[in-house]
Amino acid sequence: MRSTTTKTVAATVAAVMISLTTLTTAAAATCAPRTELVRTLGERYGEARQAIALTNNGGLLEVFVSERGTWTILVSSPHGRSCVVAAGEAWQQQVVANPGPGA
Repeated sequence: MRSTTTKTVAATVAAVMISLTTLTTAAAATCAPRTELVRTLGERYGEARQAIALTNNGGLLEVFVSERGTWTILVSSPHGRSCVVAAGEAWQQQVVANPGPGA
């Protein structure tokens, strides 16, 4: 029984280590110089910037959207390094009316 438990624990640890390695590799692959990511989003996915904002820590947040509805959110450091923080499909642009003061 002890041998089976040890094998199960070892297999679980190995699976977790493989998963962590895969996640680290995937995360590292989503960061690059901003100019490269923007070019790739335009050429490969037909996405263009639709929104822009500054983050509290001085980063630049940008939303890129294609006519097909694919979208990507980039966050860039002041040094030009950008990372994809989210991407997806079925983007829907909504116009929000200004409710005015007190609303």
